[in-house]
Formats: sequence, C-alpha cells, structure tokens
Amino acid sequence: MVPLKESYLQILACPMCKSHLIQKGDTLYCADCNNSYPIEDGIPNLLPKKVSTEFSDSMNLWNKRYSSEGPELDEPYQNSYIIDNLKHINRFWASDRKGFFLEAGCGTANVSRFFSREGRRVVGIDFSMNALKKAKAAFNNERLDFLFVCCDIRNLPFRNDVFEFIYAGGSIEHFEDTKSSVAEFRRTLKPGGKLTALVPVISLSMLTYGMLYGNLPAVPGFFNIAKFVHHRLLKGKFAIYGYEKSFTVGQITNIFENGGLNNIETGYYDSYYEIKMFKSEFLKNICKKLLKHRLFWPMIYVNGEK
Repeated sequence: MVPLKESYLQILACPMCKSHLIQKGDTLYCADCNNSYPIEDGIPNLLPKKVSTEFSDSMNLWNKRYSSEGPELDEPYQNSYIIDNLKHINRFWASDRKGFFLEAGCGTANVSRFFSREGRRVVGIDFSMNALKKAKAAFNNERLDFLFVCCDIRNLPFRNDVFEFIYAGGSIEHFEDTKSSVAEFRRTLKPGGKLTALVPVISLSMLTYGMLYGNLPAVPGFFNIAKFVHHRLLKGKFAIYGYEKSFTVGQITNIFENGGLNNIETGYYDSYYEIKMFKSEFLKNICKKLLKHRLFWPMIYVNGEK
C-alpha cells in the first residue's frame, strides 16, 4: 500500500456526497455517507456502484481496447492529433499555470504527460481502468508526478473550486446526460478557471460517415433511429467509439450556458483527421479539404469560464 500524496488526497471527494475522503490501506472511506472505494494499483476507483447501460457498454469497449494487448502509448510529439490538442490548449491556457490541470477522458494521458514534463500539476480521469494503468506505467517510467482517478464525469470525485483548467477532449458526448458533466466541471473549476471541450458537431460528415460508425446526431428522429439501430439491433457492433452523440452549435452552447459557464466561445477544431474510408491519397486529400468547410465540420471546440 502506497499512501496518496496529501495534496492529491485534499482535492478528492466522495462522488456521492462530495465530502472529504480518508485513506485506510488500499481503500478510501467517506465518513459522511459511509461509502468506500478501492484503490487499484495506486489508482482510486471512484466509479458509482450502478451505471447505465450506455455507460457500461462504452466502459467495456474502452477497457477491451486498452487491455494488456491493446495499443501502445504515443509519444506526445510523434502523434499529429495530440500535437493539435496541445496547440489548442496552449491557445487558451495562458495563465501562470500554477493550478491543477484536469484531463477528462484522458485515456493513456498523452496530453497530461506533456504538461507533467513541464512541471505542471496534472490530474487525469477516465472510466477505463485499463487505460489509466497504462498511463500510470508511462508516468512512472519517466518519474512524473500525477493523480489518476477512475470515475464518472457526471459525478466528479473532487471538491469545489479545484482546477485552473479542464480539458475534455472527446468525452462529454459519450453520455446521455451531457448537462451533468458540464455542471460538474463548473463546480470543480476555480473562479476564473476555464473549460475547453471538443465535441462532434452535426454536419454532412456526421449525418453520413459518422452515423455509419455509431454517432448519434441529437436531432429528433435521427437520434432515436440511430440509437435503436446501433445499440439495440446491432448491439454496438459498428459503434467504434461506444455511445457517442453529436450536437448543433446552438445545442452545446445552451448546455454550457445552463451549466453556469460564462464567456462561451465555439469554433471549428482545426486538427489532423485520419481518413479511413479511402486508400487513395488523392481522395483523402479531397476529404481533408472538405472537412474545413462548415457543412462538413466533424468537430468543434467549446470554451467556457467560471
């Protein structure tokens, strides 16, 4: 048993009642509601006891993907998509960076690993324990400081006013209840803290290519049909990212506003997008050019401030 650092233990909270947690051996206890949570291989498992079907299906998919035989970790500056993530964060995280940075839906935490190398205080959360164990091994190999927590972003296991910056790169769209995750992000942000999220946006590419691979456009009719086909009839066979929604710009803006965030900004997320549909480089380049036009945008960023 290795005790959690006091600075990390102080920011953790019971996901159910938000009270302080006490570590005893390999377990975290909440004195207020009597819930207990295991620490697995040094990673607190603060997942709820009962989860929804879409949560369970997505969690199982990603745990399988990050099994011991799963993909190797990427070096942050050898992966085009991660490089674009870092550029995006650096556009908006312009403070002195002394506070905590939260990567929500961190997977193997390649983004956090870059900031930890700079000496930043990073926290990574994900619902895949297998992904977090891979992340921990990479951080330990470089002797980097970190806190990883397995949890549900709709019930964050952190106290109020903790984080200076939250990065949710492709995470909030994987739940039916998107509003709860945004409200939880706001609760855990420090006053003046910032949230940036990357989400799929409803466009021609999402209503065609995206729907083929399990995306559920939040449009009456389309959503229910796509959900029935992918998650009832096909049992998630072609839903390569598990449960995943896409939004209109207005919908996601309203979710951020209703979550209590201010200074909301949206825009095209200019990034490297891998085109798997075609083998021809000529056709791939045409697709990449089309993706920069509003009718075909695959993803947008949404920023908010507490």
